[in-house]
Amino acid sequence: MKTKVILMAAVAAMASFTSCSKDETSIQDAKGTELVFSLAPKAGLTRADDGRDVYSSEALQYVTDMKVYAFKKNADGNYVYTTVTTVETGNTPQSGYDVPWEKGDLKHEYKVTPKLTEGDVYKFLAVGLDADKTNFDEIVLDSKKIEEVVLAIKANSKCREAFAGVSEEITIPSSATQLKVNITLNRVVAGILGYFKNIPAKVADVDVKSIAVVMYTKPNTTVNLTTKIGAIPFLADTEKTLISLAIPADATVKNGIYEFTQTLPQGVVAVANSLLGGAFAMPMVAPTNGTYTLQVQLRNNAGDALKTWNVKIDTKQADDTDENLRLYSLKANHFYSIGKKVSDGSIVGPDPEKPDPDQPTDLSKDQDIVITVNPAWETVHQMGIE
Repeated sequence: MKTKVILMAAVAAMASFTSCSKDETSIQDAKGTELVFSLAPKAGLTRADDGRDVYSSEALQYVTDMKVYAFKKNADGNYVYTTVTTVETGNTPQSGYDVPWEKGDLKHEYKVTPKLTEGDVYKFLAVGLDADKTNFDEIVLDSKKIEEVVLAIKANSKCREAFAGVSEEITIPSSATQLKVNITLNRVVAGILGYFKNIPAKVADVDVKSIAVVMYTKPNTTVNLTTKIGAIPFLADTEKTLISLAIPADATVKNGIYEFTQTLPQGVVAVANSLLGGAFAMPMVAPTNGTYTLQVQLRNNAGDALKTWNVKIDTKQADDTDENLRLYSLKANHFYSIGKKVSDGSIVGPDPEKPDPDQPTDLSKDQDIVITVNPAWETVHQMGIE
């Protein structure tokens, strides 16, 4: 799913106060310069009080915090961060423009009267986060070029959903006109889903206590908001696990396979006797050697792997080179699905007239596990294990 922010700069030769509707706030200064931010999702926007976790490839988004930052072109041709000053705040500099977003909003326009200099050239960076934005560090902006700005996960925190987009350049005009600048926001993180059925109770007489999806190396902790490239794992972090799903304590065993009911959030359903979970992750480059990018593990009570499956990708991605489909990158705005689930709230898909039933990965078989891709994200890969 993509989110569009429309930024319009208007220079009008009037000094009158402009009336406001419920969804529109505007104050004009003597110069009449005005910025209009319009948040308009292309395919609907789902809101919630909390940020979401991943339980299907459904293209949801729970953006609750939207901010637009200004970058002014300097003599060297670089766009460098600058604070903004508005009539509403007097001469007090702000880090950026806060676009208010209330629960239930599907579209909202926000107008602000900035103090801009005619002839200056700008680009704008928009960043959208959910209610778990505190999992990220404050964005470092001072003296940064627009292509240097990154979003970073706090130490000991999980990656959450995040969106960003950059406008084209705009020049502040000297005569009355209206400028429209479109900013399309895309996810700057990847989504990963694990969905499993027919889970063996034992491997070589040792009890299986959990299923894990692990990365080939430590996950990245930052993403560049312009290039959407991830970097910088935590130096002290040795954890490679992205998803860990515990076998419920009250599970029973029939014919060597666990039977249970997983406790899931309200509104999320799964097929009987399956485990479902997911995670967001910063983008990762493909490994240059080794045997896997993602791996599924059956683990004992101590967290040791009893059995493993390497996860293949369904189709080679651009810039990946492994013809065996085992070594691949994790790209921003791509969804990597081990097992198939297209809707949080249904096991047959969102449209009963066009069923698209859940297909958890069967762990009772020695098979390839192939990851898949959902077109509702930019790309959604159906992954497979082997």
